[in-house]
Amino acid sequence: MTLVMLVVQALMAMYAAEKVITVYTNRMIVPGAVTETSFENRYVDSVKVEGAHRVENVTAATTPANMRRFKATVTDGKLTKLNGNYVR
Repeated sequence: MTLVMLVVQALMAMYAAEKVITVYTNRMIVPGAVTETSFENRYVDSVKVEGAHRVENVTAATTPANMRRFKATVTDGKLTKLNGNYVR
């Protein structure tokens, strides 16, 4: 096999098993609702995405619908290139 074929096969294997897992506690328009997202073997343009993302609706129950507030948190976030370089 040629080197190009080996690279293509390696990339296809990486992308085949990727997962983005999102868990909702309720609809995000409901105060107190939380969405948590994690990544398993996730790549975007050959950059590996790691960590967890949490979004919480922190709107007070008496706040008008057009004034919703959300809190976003990233835990252990890391972007890694195929050559091993990374950003946290």
